[in-house]
Amino acid sequence: MNQFTEFTLLTESQALEYLAYVRNRREIDLNDLCQLITSTGGSIDVFDGSLASLDVLWAWGVAFGDSEFLTVPDGIPLGGWPGLVTGQSGKAVNASFVRQRYVAQLLEAYVEAVCRTYDPTCDLATYNETRGKRVRDVRLGSTGVVLSTGQWVDLDVFVPIGYHKAVEGLNPVDRDSSGLSKQLTKRSPEVFARPTPPDLQPVLAPFVGTDWVDFADPRRLSPSFEYEGVEFPKDHRLTHPALGEKELYFAAGPVEGFERLNFLNDLNDFVVAALLRENGFTPVTPEALCSSQQEIWMDDLVVANSFPLASKLKFVVFTRINADDTQWVELAIRIERYAAVSGTRLGAIGAWPQLHDGPS
Repeated sequence: MNQFTEFTLLTESQALEYLAYVRNRREIDLNDLCQLITSTGGSIDVFDGSLASLDVLWAWGVAFGDSEFLTVPDGIPLGGWPGLVTGQSGKAVNASFVRQRYVAQLLEAYVEAVCRTYDPTCDLATYNETRGKRVRDVRLGSTGVVLSTGQWVDLDVFVPIGYHKAVEGLNPVDRDSSGLSKQLTKRSPEVFARPTPPDLQPVLAPFVGTDWVDFADPRRLSPSFEYEGVEFPKDHRLTHPALGEKELYFAAGPVEGFERLNFLNDLNDFVVAALLRENGFTPVTPEALCSSQQEIWMDDLVVANSFPLASKLKFVVFTRINADDTQWVELAIRIERYAAVSGTRLGAIGAWPQLHDGPS
């Protein structure tokens, strides 16, 4: 039986277990979505992973909610999301809520597919940072998509809350069919304001003619955790390796590359410019990053120095000036998130691999 709590109460291992659950059931989610749209007479061909198709899906989802989810089969397991909003871990679960949460999980799967259309190197991940000075972030421990720019797309929080508000009539803006695609574009214009890729692939059409996956399939069953008495996880920032460092290097290649820049792989100057801007640094153009060494400030807290070679950006050094421990480590975590999906590395120069150690 599913239990409910806030994502913030998950331990790190529980959050990773939930992430694995989401990965494993994605094919089922898309199949179920195809079955439901077909059951309401909707066309499947339009769902090609584009932002335009997301508008169609959101309009369908709102209308489906207005119909009280009439074609959702009995016996569908409740999606594994452990709560609706902060403070509702004790919320009574009724049949309408079960269906609403179930459909929201299917919408999340399609939003992920849209992210992959515009950013093929993005991936599912667990949100493990606290931005700004908020004591708690309701996204902590939740699952979402980390884009190649390092930006975060909420799935477990952003999508279901918007859908709940739309279905319950709590906010007219959330009923706007283009609301979700507009929010994606606003949050990450570097990804979603790009022209729609010309080689779109059908997302739901491959499931046409298939049957419902057995409701007892193990992939449908979310992890069941014992939350009562679990303390809030210890702050990972207190032991982060960046704490002991004044400078952090960001690059792709061996340590020898900092002396011989041709040993380093080129960085994506467009993405790095966006990454710096996203993290509060003074805006700088990709062209400037590639033309000459730049000194880019994040207020008076951290300075980033960029190093180009032959009109290609090679590495960036982040130097701590007046940042406190929290600000310094949170910046490192956000840069590391991008590094994890881009083949780059962030770290102290003393921990950098040498050329004979193999690829970085």
